Parts: sequence; C-alpha cells; structure tokens
Amino acid sequence: MTKFIDCFSNRYMRLFLSAALSLVLVYWYLPCPKGDVPAWIQAGGSVLAIIASFWIADANRKSEQQERSQRVFAVAKAAHEYAKKIRGSIAFDQQNDRFNSAIHDIYHRDVTRSFARALADIPFHEVGTSDVVQALLSMQVQFDEFLPNSIDALIKGPTGNPEFEGTRNDLDDLPPIERSIQRKLLRDRYIGVLVKNVYTHIDVIDANFEEVQRAIDKAH
Repeated sequence: MTKFIDCFSNRYMRLFLSAALSLVLVYWYLPCPKGDVPAWIQAGGSVLAIIASFWIADANRKSEQQERSQRVFAVAKAAHEYAKKIRGSIAFDQQNDRFNSAIHDIYHRDVTRSFARALADIPFHEVGTSDVVQALLSMQVQFDEFLPNSIDALIKGPTGNPEFEGTRNDLDDLPPIERSIQRKLLRDRYIGVLVKNVYTHIDVIDANFEEVQRAIDKAH
C-alpha cells in the first residue's frame, strides 16, 4: 500500500494518469468520425509516451541520487563506528598507571588518516545541502588531524608536558607522603583533561554523522 501511495505521489505519474483520462474524456464527448480513431490513438499515445519518457528519466535520476547518498552514508557510518570503538576502548589502568591495551588494538594514525582520505574523496558537489557538506568536511578534519593528535597525546600521557612537569616540580618541597599524594592527584587531573580532549573530538564526529544521517533520512 505504501509503495502504491509513493508511486501515485510522483508528479509524472499524476500527469500521465491525468493526460490519459483527459484523452479518454475528449474522445468520448467530442463527436468525431469513426475513421479518426487511429489518429486519436496515435496522438494520445505520443503525448503519453513523452510524459512516460520524462517519468523514466526522473526515476533514473532519483535512483542514481539515492545510490550516491548511500555511498556517502556508508563512508560516514564506517568512520563514525570507528570513532565509537575508540571511545569505548579508552580505559585507564590505575594499577599499572597506563591505558589498557584495547586502544592500541583499535587505534592507529594510518587508519584515521585513511578515513580522512575516504571522506575527502566524496564528491561534495553531489552531496546536496550545504549543512551536509560542512558536516563531512568537519569529519574529515577531525580524522585527519584533531582526533589522532588528541589520541597520541593521551597515549603519551602528561609526562614531558612542560606545564605538567613545572607544576609537578613545584611539589618537591612537600613532605614525601604529601608529595606523592599531590603528584598522583596532579597526574590524574591531567589525564582527565587528555581524555576529555579525545571525547570532545569524538563528540564533534557524532554530531557531524547525525547531520548526515538526518539529511539522508529526509531525502528518502
């Protein structure tokens, strides 16, 4: 039933049926010699054939547009799923004072760059709205630079960061036990900042993908 309604909502379908009905009514109510029937059939068939050709061309155009949209969506979805896996893999091992191996099993800078290239290769002039183009460009930038930079910084940890080291050195004059506690709190705070940076970039990717998905759903 839904397919029938969708088909009837096509403007060329309505035009085709209207033209066919009009031809029947004209032939039915206007007097004409019986010998003119073939001419009526030929003229009416020509009109209906022209409408049908436009109908077919429109259907082909929509089919090609849908295929392009699905290819774009497939690339964006794959990139989004990868970002979600990275989010799920981030867990700090408090006992060993390092991140667990899950992130190393999933993340590699070459992979994020591959997704960035795949997003950059999308023919943006065929995508549709400017909002979708901006969303895809934003995703491409996130995967090309911002996300891998934040993950690399997270894996490396705060050690070697000038600000962290300077603040850490300021604790040297504290008693040993207090110094150890404060250094632990300082490190945890910096690690929290690094984790938040990664999550921030993944949040942007989430929002970009939702924009693409809304546009695809609206188009179909």
